[in-house]
Amino acid sequence: LITAVLNNDVGNSIREEGLDIAQFLSTVPTQLSDSSLMGVIGAVLWTGLVPVAYTICAQSYGQSHVKPTDANLIYTIQPLFTAIIAWLWLGETLGPAGYIGGSVIGAAVYLVVGK
Repeated sequence: LITAVLNNDVGNSIREEGLDIAQFLSTVPTQLSDSSLMGVIGAVLWTGLVPVAYTICAQSYGQSHVKPTDANLIYTIQPLFTAIIAWLWLGETLGPAGYIGGSVIGAAVYLVVGK
């Protein structure tokens, strides 16, 4: 099966992309100084540990301590929290579609919780 995949157009595309990535990575050490390399390593570690690993652990912990329906409602309103935090911290604004979408989400959650 692996041989069949690698011998078709998808396999050729994967191989070409792999070569492109390898070529790019071979130039990275010559483009970075030691001090900037440490910054890159720090950013990669931060991205891997905090936004990815920690959030997966926190989500699993939270889901194990609430009812499934409550967890679903929390995840449903996540875009609303994201928009509010982006507005407060980053000064971002919503367009008309964002307000409509937020209203639909809010109304749906209200209908479910208000029963």
